[in-house]
Amino acid sequence: MNGRRASWLATVFGLSVVGVLVVLAPAAYWYFQWPVTSLRRGLERYLAPPHGEPIDDKDNMARMEGSVRSIRERRLYHATDVLLDVWLQYDATDNPVSQGARDTLSSFGEPALPAIEARMRMGSDGSRAGWLAGLRLEIWNQSPLLHPELPAQNERAAVDTLREIASHLGSFRIDTGRYPTNLSELAGGQYHLIDPELARSGSKWGYCYCISNQPRGSSRTCPAEYWELSALPVEYATTGRRVFVMKAQSSWVVYGKDLGASSSGHETFPEDPSASGWEEAK
Repeated sequence: MNGRRASWLATVFGLSVVGVLVVLAPAAYWYFQWPVTSLRRGLERYLAPPHGEPIDDKDNMARMEGSVRSIRERRLYHATDVLLDVWLQYDATDNPVSQGARDTLSSFGEPALPAIEARMRMGSDGSRAGWLAGLRLEIWNQSPLLHPELPAQNERAAVDTLREIASHLGSFRIDTGRYPTNLSELAGGQYHLIDPELARSGSKWGYCYCISNQPRGSSRTCPAEYWELSALPVEYATTGRRVFVMKAQSSWVVYGKDLGASSSGHETFPEDPSASGWEEAK
């Protein structure tokens, strides 16, 4: 009798567990996975709209906005990759969907860094490489435990900062007909393109940054056609060892070299980086 009763109780318990799972599984999917799936479908619809549907379909955009908002509110860290896809592939970077995806990635902080750095290693075109570098710096800045304090970390931040600055130079030239002659122009008046403190002081993360419009070997500046950037450690060996340079015609490649403690001021982009011992900075 006791055996039958135990068997009956076990059956009832098993059925109860199954019933609970049947009820909870759809709810769990809706809470944890549906916003991610919905956002991915919205992006696919944007990139390849059905015949006759406008690319900027307002209903689709509204659904994507809602999905991004749910991902942020529910802290769905596994959505980092699709958020990066939305931010980097959406053409209109000023729209609320793209901006919402970027803001969500920033709010995720440290958990978003592996996916961001993986995209950086994969390689992106110039402007998007700058966007990724800027986002990584933003997360570093808001996370005290991630502050780069060692020379090697400062060097990596310097490379990111150069790429971020470079990503804004084209839009400045479109508006003004020339490239900026100093960093302060990128965060003054109508422009808010880089960190105001960086624009004002010219330094951040243990490095000083300069922009020049004078090509090597030329006696005149060419702000309408040319720019080059350099980053030098504030204190050699303490805040960094390598000097970094980048120019308009370098295909977004940053070069670095340890010049010792003698380097000061702006470092001119070398005529042949590889031949003179400069190495591409990753």
